[in-house]
Amino acid sequence: MIHNFSKFAFPNGERRVTFVSHRSIDMRSILLLASFLSGTFSIAQIQTTFVTPPTSGCNGVWGVQVTSLYCTSSSPYTFVMEPSGCLQLNGWTTDQSTMLIPLCAIPCSLTVTTADSVTCSGSTSDAPIGITEVQEIQFRISLQGEMIELVSSTPLLKPIIRVVDISGRLHHTSILPSGDRWRIPAPGAPGVYFLVTESDGASSVNRFATGQ
Repeated sequence: MIHNFSKFAFPNGERRVTFVSHRSIDMRSILLLASFLSGTFSIAQIQTTFVTPPTSGCNGVWGVQVTSLYCTSSSPYTFVMEPSGCLQLNGWTTDQSTMLIPLCAIPCSLTVTTADSVTCSGSTSDAPIGITEVQEIQFRISLQGEMIELVSSTPLLKPIIRVVDISGRLHHTSILPSGDRWRIPAPGAPGVYFLVTESDGASSVNRFATGQ
């Protein structure tokens, strides 16, 4: 959903942001298509530094790198969130180089388009800076109640398994017996997590999500 604002105040000065009130099934796709047809299409990634999921209302926080949030200095900026209402468009603050955005729901994606049709986009499901998905080891990850079943594409020698949330907090560590199938405890809270595996010189970082 796109909201209508004439001005938006930021800690480093006031920037004018234009919104048009309108509902759409996929406004993000429409904006990307419009930019492409204009002949000035460009896209960049909004860099996530951390995500704190909301527990009540909009008390969550999405930390993004300030320099990646504004693709260029050409205003006004158009902000589109998907789904509608997943973040607040006011109350943004900065902590050094990180913009702190009040978060109301996850997953949440944000697309920013500048006056010169440059587009930046990102999602709370993106891997934070410093965590890169690596799949030297192929896993099938299945949630089964309070447990996670892991099936490796190849037998592993005493793998070390770590479960890390999207904010970088360690939830679980296990040294598992050699084999290709294991069960470990699932995280207690819904969200996006990373399974970090090391075994005999090989490593893997695989993303998975848990629901309510």
